[in-house]
Amino acid sequence: MDTTNVAELIVEQGKNTITSMQNLKGKADKQNKERADLFEKFCANEHSFRVYTYMDPKIGQLEVVQSFMKKVEMFGELFTGVNIEFETTVDKTRVTEAFQEAMEAYYILLNTLQH
Repeated sequence: MDTTNVAELIVEQGKNTITSMQNLKGKADKQNKERADLFEKFCANEHSFRVYTYMDPKIGQLEVVQSFMKKVEMFGELFTGVNIEFETTVDKTRVTEAFQEAMEAYYILLNTLQH
């Protein structure tokens, strides 16, 4: 697969990851199965994004890609345990901040890979 196609896949999967983050953020203060299911979906999207970065190491190692992955990881860490213990408390303020940082990193990634 050529670099252009990999870049397109990464951009699209980044968008999917952001969407799953937004859905999860909206249920951050809920302590139920729905939040746990959204967390699992987020984890699947994060994993897919990481897999795509291995398809072309030149793209995967770009600073903008690595920065986005770190922001996504930081967001996910705020939900540690919600899929095991529904009563896990999540700091909604920190979730909102982490989501915003990930969005900013995604827009930088998007602008870099689409040019």
